[in-house]
Amino acid sequence: MHLFLSHQSCSKPRVRRIAKGLPPHVSWWLDQDEMPPGSVFPRHIEEAIAQKCDFFIAFLDERALDSEWVRREIALGLRREADLQRTFVIPVLLQDVRARLHELDLAERLYLPGWDEDDDARLAQALSAQLFALASRIIESLRGLGRRGMLDAFAAELTAWKQAAFQWRASLGNSIAVLITNQAAFDHVRESVAAYNRVADVFIPRLALHRDRITAAWASYRGLCEDTRDLVGRIEQVYRSEMYRLNEIHELVHAALVAPPDAERLATADARRSAILAEAGAALDQLSERATRLLAALEREIS
Repeated sequence: MHLFLSHQSCSKPRVRRIAKGLPPHVSWWLDQDEMPPGSVFPRHIEEAIAQKCDFFIAFLDERALDSEWVRREIALGLRREADLQRTFVIPVLLQDVRARLHELDLAERLYLPGWDEDDDARLAQALSAQLFALASRIIESLRGLGRRGMLDAFAAELTAWKQAAFQWRASLGNSIAVLITNQAAFDHVRESVAAYNRVADVFIPRLALHRDRITAAWASYRGLCEDTRDLVGRIEQVYRSEMYRLNEIHELVHAALVAPPDAERLATADARRSAILAEAGAALDQLSERATRLLAALEREIS
């Protein structure tokens, strides 16, 4: 189990002391421990919360409540909680700040009281018990859902996203000259990218949920779990790189509409368009092959 420990820097010694009282199988993410030199702070925080942690522990006192960074971290934690559709954020009160929890949208949430600094061992035990209870509920929910249901849900959402991605790419197959002069072709691009965004806005935030469900349900198959993590990582990469670069073609079209280019500039723009489409097509084809192999392997292990 991996935890994200959100806290104000002045509380770090106490937070580390509490964390060291957790069971040996529980590891944790602390910003100064995990961020390499030169890192862009918000991006690494977001990646840690969205991809690397099973639970988010918010250690709250007056300083934390006044910290813009802590507020941003908790907002990210609550966003992932909504994506996972389960408890993810656990408040631990290092001071009695119950009256201010509404400031972080945590007013109705159960919390662990920890304002007695002489009882950190008990607080670590209480946090361990809470984590065990939440993990047990996840296991029960996974058992109820069933491996077939998990696999079907992931496959259906992945297929819908791939179809929308291929459709968006195909809509950009016309030359720049056609896209700026043919209204039907232009409208097709606009409709395709809107359809892609509708699907992606649902599927991409749920990737972590699909990954966690599948790796928990197939936990005894370590190779399949690694392949699942790799596939989910590659989907996110294609979404943020090769597919995102299709927006560059939209920019080329917009530039040509604003200032019609000469033949040489038009040829250069079309060459760039073709290169971007080729990269996206190759990435989607490779992703489809990997997904097909993994889904078939996971299905073979359903008893």
